[in-house]
Amino acid sequence: MDISLRAVTKTFGQVVAVDSVELDVPASTLICFLGPSGCGKTTLLRLIAGLETADSGSLLFRGKSLAGVPERERNFGMVFQSYSLFPNLTVEENVAYGPRCRRWPAADIDARVRELLAMVDVENQRSKYPHMLSGGQQQRVALARALAPKPHVLLLDEPLSALDAKVRRTLRSEIRRLQQSLGITSIMVTHDQEEALTMADQIVVMNEGRIVQEGPPAEIYSRPATPFVAGFVGSMNFLDVAIIGENRFNFVGHELTIDRSGIRTPLRGKAVIAIRPEAVEIARPAEKDRRRKSGNVLDAQVDWIEFLGGKCLLTLAPLSCPSQKISAEVPARTVHDLKLSVGSRISLILPPDAFNVYPA
Repeated sequence: MDISLRAVTKTFGQVVAVDSVELDVPASTLICFLGPSGCGKTTLLRLIAGLETADSGSLLFRGKSLAGVPERERNFGMVFQSYSLFPNLTVEENVAYGPRCRRWPAADIDARVRELLAMVDVENQRSKYPHMLSGGQQQRVALARALAPKPHVLLLDEPLSALDAKVRRTLRSEIRRLQQSLGITSIMVTHDQEEALTMADQIVVMNEGRIVQEGPPAEIYSRPATPFVAGFVGSMNFLDVAIIGENRFNFVGHELTIDRSGIRTPLRGKAVIAIRPEAVEIARPAEKDRRRKSGNVLDAQVDWIEFLGGKCLLTLAPLSCPSQKISAEVPARTVHDLKLSVGSRISLILPPDAFNVYPA
C-alpha cells in the first residue's frame, strides 16, 4: 500500500472532524473521498498532505510513518479548488517553480515544463499570466505545477468545483487519463457523486468524520451499505414496507418479492426498501397481464413529467396510496410512444433484483 491510515482522529475544539479512520490506498489508484460538506473529507486530505496534524492514530507512506515529516518533505503534489497559482509568474514559471525549489538542472526543468504543458494542452499559453487564462486553463496549469516535481502522490481538493459543467466534464476525463498514464497514486476530494463515479477506482464515502462505505464505484452505486449512502450517491426511492416473509414485503397493499442479494442484514417487523428511479419500469399495454402474474406490478397515476433531454423523470402515485410518490427515469421515447401525460394511468414494474433493503 502507498498510504495507510490507522485510527486517525482530528478534532477542532469540540468538533470531531475525522473520527478513527482506517484506510489503505493502493499504489497507482485514484481514490475519491465523497461526502457532504462538513463530513471530514478535506480535513482527511490535509492530514495526508501534512497541512494538519492528527491528534491520534498513524499515517504511513509505503510502510514508513509520516509523523513529524513536514509537508514540504513528503513530496506530495497538491491541486486546490481555487487554483492557487502565483499571479506574478507566467504559466511556464509556475510549472517550473517546484523543480527550481529542488534545484533541478536547468535543462531538466525546461524538459519537464515542456512535457507537462503538452500533457495538459496549454503549450501555447506558456508566456501568459494566470489572470489571462480561463478557469479551465488555470486548473490545467495548477495540475501541471503539482506534477512537475514528480511527486509520489497527487492530492486534489475539489479541483473542478469552480468550473462550469461542460469544462468539468472535459477536465475530469483528462485528469483520469493523465493519472492512469502516469500511474501516480491519487486522492481526490469531491462532493460531486458524478465525478466520483466516473473518475475513481475506489470511492470512500464519508459522513460525520467516519467512513461509512468504501468500494468500487459500481458497488457503491448498486449496493449501498446504508440508507445514507443510498440517498447521497444518486437518486433513490425509499419505500416503507411490512415484512411478511423471508423475502416478501407488503407495500401499500401489494406484495413485493425482493431478491435475497439485496437483503444483507436480519430484519424484523418493518423495513425500508430502496430502488433507483432508472430501475423502475413502465409496463407496455401488451405485457401488463403477463408481468402482473410475476408480481411486483403496481397501478399508478402520472403526477408530473420532467423532460431531461433524452430521458424523462416521472413522478408516479400508486393508486392504492397516492401520497406515496415513486420516481421513474425512462427514455423520452417511452413517454412519446405511450403518449404519457400528467394524469395518465400506467402499470409500473419493480424488478426484484433492483432493491436494497434496510432495517426500519
